[in-house]
Amino acid sequence: MISSGEGIEFAPEQYTDPRELRCLAQIIGPYGVKYLAERLTWHVASQIGELNKIVLANRDVLHTARTNFDCNERMKEVMQVLAHEPKEKKVGTHKLPP
Repeated sequence: MISSGEGIEFAPEQYTDPRELRCLAQIIGPYGVKYLAERLTWHVASQIGELNKIVLANRDVLHTARTNFDCNERMKEVMQVLAHEPKEKKVGTHKLPP
C-alpha cells in the first residue's frame, strides 16, 4: 500500500477481531473463505466503478477545483456545483461559468 508519509496507517485490528475471523474460517471452510473473498472483491470493484462514474461525470468541475484551489470564490462555485445532484446522468454534464 502506498503511504503518504503522514503516519496514518490502516490498522485492520480496529475493524476486525482475528479470533472471530479464525473461527469463521473454521466454520465455513476453505470454499466458504474463497466465496467470501470473491464476493468482497466483486463489491469493492463495483464501488470503484461507481466512483469512476462520479469522477467522469464531474471531470470539468474537478479540473477547475484542481487548477483554482487557491481562489476562494471559484472554490465556492465548485462546491455549490458538486453539492447538487445532477439532473442528467450524462458524463461531463457539469459546467462552471468562465
